[in-house]
Amino acid sequence: MSRLLVKGAETNLTAGAGNATTCGSATLVRIYNNSGAIVVVTVRDSGGQIIGSFSMNTGTTEIVEKNSTDEIFGTGGLLKFTKLGYTN
Repeated sequence: MSRLLVKGAETNLTAGAGNATTCGSATLVRIYNNSGAIVVVTVRDSGGQIIGSFSMNTGTTEIVEKNSTDEIFGTGGLLKFTKLGYTN
């Protein structure tokens, strides 16, 4: 079982591509969906090209690995994110 190294405070991520964030230049991000709805999470590169997306059910968490310049945003509801690192 791996442990998580918390590297920042949990922060609200308002829905919409205009609110995309690098999450403090994080390469590992914990995302929590407490919006009460299914939210589509999208990761895009620094040039705005979409790398991929996935749906998150309400009340769930996911950990996303990305490049430090890649941005994350959600559509359909408010998310929370935390910058992480792995530790042994």
